[in-house]
Amino acid sequence: MGTFFCTNIEMVNPSYVLKLPFLEQKKLGNRVRAFRIMPSLTNLTQQTITFARINLSFWQDPEVSKEFWIEQKIIPGDQSHTTSSYLIRSDVPSQQKLYDKLQSIKTDKAYKEIILELVDMQYKK
Repeated sequence: MGTFFCTNIEMVNPSYVLKLPFLEQKKLGNRVRAFRIMPSLTNLTQQTITFARINLSFWQDPEVSKEFWIEQKIIPGDQSHTTSSYLIRSDVPSQQKLYDKLQSIKTDKAYKEIILELVDMQYKK
């Protein structure tokens, strides 16, 4: 995939739209906190998408990132569902930086710092 310009400004003839409609804080057990998170992809092409790989990162912390996979058929004009999501736990050392950054974003309501980038997309053959 090439380089893409991501914006909240309306574009003429985009091929897809990336959003983060699902970012929910959870409490697991007594002390473990987590975020349920899942980006969505709206298919504006004329082909059925079968797979998409999306990277989430942050303007102020580009080294903190997470890759998400959307493995579902997305027909033209449709949006991927978010019933399948990722759990980012506060008690998992490899997820700690991402959890802390999501907590900061949520607390400060600094959602504009989130960057979604389409890394790969596959179509039905």
